[in-house]
Amino acid sequence: MTPPQRRAETRSGPLGERVAAATLARLGYQIAAHNLRTRYGEIDILCRDGSEWVAVEVKARADHPAPELTVGQEQLDRIERSLRAIARSLRPRPTALRIDVVAVRWTEPDPEVRHFPSVRCWAYCQPRCGSASVPTPPLADTGSRDFFLHLLFSVRRILCAGFDALTRTRASSRPRDADPR
Repeated sequence: MTPPQRRAETRSGPLGERVAAATLARLGYQIAAHNLRTRYGEIDILCRDGSEWVAVEVKARADHPAPELTVGQEQLDRIERSLRAIARSLRPRPTALRIDVVAVRWTEPDPEVRHFPSVRCWAYCQPRCGSASVPTPPLADTGSRDFFLHLLFSVRRILCAGFDALTRTRASSRPRDADPR
């Protein structure tokens, strides 16, 4: 007979990721890849939420009251490096990149699934705009964080589009024989 501890470990890995992927799909995310390996680390689930690309870290535990707390800063750094490494190859081009955490707690009769969006996120401007990304500071309140991020991404897109349009307008409207003063 298998010890209870071993059964929990067996259920936690791949099954937890399948449960998390099904939950994300129900929420409207488009799953693009599972267990995507880069030279910096592994992304458990890569998906899209509209025009944002999301790397999802899944933590599944039977014996921990809050599996999401087992995600450390170093792990988030590795996931961020992995996501940044593949950002240019993502199609459609992302407007933002973010890391979400999904915690799966094995409870009877069904697992408890909690989704923590935007654990880390940043606007992603296409390279023609001049800068690759702008990190966003973490905020404590989820509601204000969502509003802040939406506002930040909208302003960033407007600024990038405005900068490109302004550059083209200035270049095309400047008289060639005008005095530079």
